[in-house]
Amino acid sequence: MPWPYRHIVVVSAAEQAAANQLAAQIDPDDGSNTFGVPLSPNGLEPATHFGCSTASEAVMAQAMFDAQPVLLSVRWWRLEAATGELIDTNTAQGLPGQVWTWRDTLAAVGLTTVAGEEP
Repeated sequence: MPWPYRHIVVVSAAEQAAANQLAAQIDPDDGSNTFGVPLSPNGLEPATHFGCSTASEAVMAQAMFDAQPVLLSVRWWRLEAATGELIDTNTAQGLPGQVWTWRDTLAAVGLTTVAGEEP
């Protein structure tokens, strides 16, 4: 199965369980722990948000897009997996065609990883 997309997604800590439940329904490899990277404004606990960086194919990408209204806090960036170029986002940060990274995401949302964890 080709995995042409990479998604970087951030949700509030309050919505982590719901996000993982949705990911478990969408991900054929059991995404029940997808949102496992703790984030906070200062890098210290408690985490205020959780993030993930995951690959997908077209059906998964559409399912993620369809599920986004369920999570009020969700912020996402969809990239070309091969190049890292941004395809689209539900935020004002990033332009289509721009190479986008996990670090760009953290800067855009004003968060950093807790205890230095990276996806």
